[in-house]
Amino acid sequence: MELTDETIQIVRNVATSLRPASLDMGLASAVEWLVAEFSRHTGIPCRLEAPATRLELDDERATAAFRVIQESLTNIARHAQASQVGINLERDTEHFLIEVRDNGKGCDPGHQHKGTLGLLGMRERGHMLGGEVVIDSALGQGTCVRVRIPIQAGIKET
Repeated sequence: MELTDETIQIVRNVATSLRPASLDMGLASAVEWLVAEFSRHTGIPCRLEAPATRLELDDERATAAFRVIQESLTNIARHAQASQVGINLERDTEHFLIEVRDNGKGCDPGHQHKGTLGLLGMRERGHMLGGEVVIDSALGQGTCVRVRIPIQAGIKET
């Protein structure tokens, strides 16, 4: 049983690190697809704001950004009881910025549900790229996940 659990965890880790094929059309297009699928499956309206120009990020950063947004939407669908979601993608000269906000029931960002690694995984993805992930939430106030990732490798957040 222990070996089976370890194998399942390894498969999950590999699957999460794979680059989604939807990123072939660019990050904004991949997130548009993700938002449409989320709304279709949950019935929750989701608004996406992204620059009109293509968001140029290397594969590692684009994959991390996509996975953080995907995990945020998964958490919203499972736990938030939200009636609307907003996603904002921005890029300045040095950073790529993501904000995923919902109007759901909120949570304690320091509390990790048993058997899940969602919030921790998001923080680790940001940290591995020299960035940061901040999760603001309060009971009854919804949740906001903010991600700030340096566009170039080697730039560390201070």
